[in-house]
Amino acid sequence: MTEKLYDKNAYASEFSASVVGIEITGDGRTVIELDKTLFFPLEGGQNPDIGVLIDASGKEYKVIDVKIKDDVITHYVSGDVDMKAGDTIAGRIDFTHRFDLMQHHSGEHIFSGITYGKYGYNNVGFHLTEEICTIDVGGPLKEEEIKELEYLTNKAISENVPIITGYPSPEEIAELSYRSKKEVKGPLRIVEVTGYDICACCAPHVRSTGEVGSFHIVKYENYKGGVRLTVKCGLRAVREYQNYRQILQDTGRALSSAKEDLYANVMKLKEDIGRMQAELNTLKEKAMADKVAAIANTDKPICLLEDDMDAALLRNYCNALMEKTTSHVFILVKTAVDGTYRFILGSNTVDVAALLSEAKNAFTIKGGGRNPQVQGTVECNAQAVLEYFQK
Repeated sequence: MTEKLYDKNAYASEFSASVVGIEITGDGRTVIELDKTLFFPLEGGQNPDIGVLIDASGKEYKVIDVKIKDDVITHYVSGDVDMKAGDTIAGRIDFTHRFDLMQHHSGEHIFSGITYGKYGYNNVGFHLTEEICTIDVGGPLKEEEIKELEYLTNKAISENVPIITGYPSPEEIAELSYRSKKEVKGPLRIVEVTGYDICACCAPHVRSTGEVGSFHIVKYENYKGGVRLTVKCGLRAVREYQNYRQILQDTGRALSSAKEDLYANVMKLKEDIGRMQAELNTLKEKAMADKVAAIANTDKPICLLEDDMDAALLRNYCNALMEKTTSHVFILVKTAVDGTYRFILGSNTVDVAALLSEAKNAFTIKGGGRNPQVQGTVECNAQAVLEYFQK
C-alpha cells in the first residue's frame, strides 16, 4: 500500500521516498513503486499529476504516467533508470498543473452539489484532463436552469467558504448524507464544500471555493437522458473569456456594430443574404430554363460542366434535360476544391446506377443512389470524365 502524501497536503510539490520495486515493461518503460508519493494517479475520472523523479545522483526522470491498483501507486518513466529497491529518491510534481486540476475538480463539486440540492440530479460522469473538463448530469436541464446553476456556482465561489477533506470514522460516516458515484471499499475520503456539498472523492482539492477562481460553462448538450456540460475554471475560464471577447470585437469591427447590436445586425444580415439567395436562385432557374430550351431533342447523352448550384436546382436541371434525350444526362458541377466536382447522372431509359458502377472503375467516385438519378462527387480531369459519359 502506497502512502498518499497528496491526501495530507495537496499544496506540497516536493517529497522524498524509498524505492519499493522496479519493473521493466515490454514497451520500453520502467515502472517504479515507491513507499509514498505526491503523485496523484489516474483515478476518479481525472488525469494523473505530471513531474519528475530524481535519483541519488540528481538525474531527473520525467514521469509519463501514474496508475493505482489495490492502493499501490506506480510511476512510469521512459527507458532504464539508475535506481534499485531500497534507494532513497526525490520527486517533484508540476504544481501549476496540479492546481489547475484542483480548481476544476473543486468547481465540479460545487456545481454538482448545487445541482443535486436544487433538482436531485446526480453527477453520473466526470472527465478531467489538461485540455477538457466535462460533467454529466443525470437529468434534463433547460437553458435558463443551466444559466442559474452557473450563476449559483460562481456565487458560492465568491463566498470563499472552506473545502474540507478527510477520513471520517465509520460512526461519523453513518451519520453523513453524502454523494458518491460508486461503492467505495476501505477508508472513505470525504470532501465537504461548506454549505454546498458533501461527496466521496479521492482527488486533491483547493482549500476554499474562492481558489476555484470562476466557473464557466463553455457548452452543453443532451446526453443519455441528461446533460453533458463542458466547463472551464480559473485561468482556463479567463482565457476562454478573452477568446470570446476577441471574437465579439473582431465581428463587431467587421460589421461596424456595437456588441449590444451585434445579434440584431447578424440576423438582419442573415435575412439579407436569404433574400439575395432567393433572387439569385430565381435568376439561375430562368437561366437554366433558357439553356434547356436551347437544347434540341436527341438520342445522344447530354453532358455539361456548370458552375456551382444548390442541390434542388441541380435536380430540377437534370429532370428537365432528361426529357430532351432518350439516353442519359450527366452534369458536372465545380466545387471550391480543385480537381473535385459534384455530379448528377440521370435518365428515363438507361440504368444509370449500373453506368455509375462501371465509371467507378475508371474514376475516384463517391456516391450512388437509385434510378432514375444518381449523384455524388468525383476527383477527375473535367474534360476526361465528360468525354467518358459522352460515349
